[in-house]
Amino acid sequence: MNPIFGKTQYLIATLLVAAAPACLAQGVLAEWNLAATPLASAVVPSTVNVTSATSITFGGFAGQWSEAASGVLREGPGATTTPALAVASGDYATFTLTDTTPMDLTSLTFGGAYGQFGNPAGYAVETSVDGFASYVTGAFSTQYSTFATQTVDLTPAQFQGLTSVTFRVFGYVKNSGTLDFSNFTVNGALASPVPEPNAMALAGMGLMSMFGLKAWRRRS
Repeated sequence: MNPIFGKTQYLIATLLVAAAPACLAQGVLAEWNLAATPLASAVVPSTVNVTSATSITFGGFAGQWSEAASGVLREGPGATTTPALAVASGDYATFTLTDTTPMDLTSLTFGGAYGQFGNPAGYAVETSVDGFASYVTGAFSTQYSTFATQTVDLTPAQFQGLTSVTFRVFGYVKNSGTLDFSNFTVNGALASPVPEPNAMALAGMGLMSMFGLKAWRRRS
């Protein structure tokens, strides 16, 4: 390979990389670490890597939710017995993420456990993406104080490119059992922004230089 042309190719590649849109690595967009945030009327986020993440607040009969111990958000006793009844009750924990750059979500994770002869037990999650018209569910498999990690898949297309999203988390448990929730985390990345005009112009000038050099070599 001609060393001059090789250097030119290297220069162009460097310019194109510089002009390419940046994308944040996959990671935590926001987290609510209950162990670090004693519950008062709301659970304050402990990690915020987006423009804004609200505190966890409560809808419906808010008195159903309490802090049983450090690091635990408890619902019950008296929680409903099925996911459908839980959603119909209107008793939920809710929080919102916003960012000026579109967010590509991957998952919502949190710890879950049940107590006091409360199995079957689990959760239902609604989002503002479809106007809270549908929900996904999952089951709690362990009794507190042992928590099992729950993961809600947010990779489908409707959870990509969002500038705002609100979650509602409901709980259900058999008879008079109770539910415990631990840390809530929304995972994902900020979408790639459009390249800056100056960076695009720089890349274009580099390409023109490369083609000009090739034309000059053909005439020589």
